[in-house]
Amino acid sequence: MCADDKGSPDEANALADRLTRSGASLVVGHYLSACSLAASPVYAKAGLLQIAPSTTNPSFTDTAWESGWRTVFRTCGRDDKQGALAARYIASHHASSRIAILHNDSPYGQGLADIVRASLRTQGFHEAMYRCVRDASGGLDETVREMLDRQVDFVYIGGYYTDVGPFLVAARRAGFAGVVMTGGANANHRLYDIAGDASDGLLMTCRLDPRAAREARQAVAGLRARGLEPEGYTLSAVAAMAIWAEAVRFSGSLDGDVVAAAIRSHQFETSYGTIAFDERGDVVNPGYAVQCWEGGRYSVLSGA
Repeated sequence: MCADDKGSPDEANALADRLTRSGASLVVGHYLSACSLAASPVYAKAGLLQIAPSTTNPSFTDTAWESGWRTVFRTCGRDDKQGALAARYIASHHASSRIAILHNDSPYGQGLADIVRASLRTQGFHEAMYRCVRDASGGLDETVREMLDRQVDFVYIGGYYTDVGPFLVAARRAGFAGVVMTGGANANHRLYDIAGDASDGLLMTCRLDPRAAREARQAVAGLRARGLEPEGYTLSAVAAMAIWAEAVRFSGSLDGDVVAAAIRSHQFETSYGTIAFDERGDVVNPGYAVQCWEGGRYSVLSGA
């Protein structure tokens, strides 16, 4: 079955309660970190296996591990990994910049921005400004004006394309000519739909585009034949299903704990690449790289 949490943690929690009573053996989701964090305790306490394809907030698996829940996994990377990569890039390539760190006040956006901020501070860098930015009541324009007043020339913004796209438009409209960097939730054509040419030059930490990989050809072709473009975390979700099916075959069981043990003890060849998990349920090699948007597409940044 398919279900929609409507991007609401409260709805995700209520949905989790319904799913645990439905007889389901696997939940692939949720999309937003806030929703996964709200629903995960319900699934875990019921022994229902959860594999999140896009929940990057570190506390998702950390909390599960510390609570003794062993049925929680993710097929994407963690924000502390991509945040550290972003900070290393900034320190190496923009050491003399005046840096603004912005976020959208969500577990994903603020969580990732705070990781970048902390990682930079351990390397001796301190931001010129730190703000929550919203596209309401002139908030974006006010933030951009403050950036210009403070002579900021590098911005790290944690948030989704619905936050980053409008920010890029407002910043470029105001004449901001500096560099903007964000996280992997923006690996989506909708960013370009919102920002258009204002997205040119946007830096982004995410894994290599899985659609181009040899092992993804069959899944990509099948999804496109159905009118679906498998961008973002789509193939990560496909991989979650494949991993569960293979683990069920290995273990001969649908029991969440038994299948979870099989997942931890095997390596899986999927359309999202080779995936193995550590004890916490995190992917061993998330494959993050610094990438750059240009002309509505993103690719690995040369020399990053």
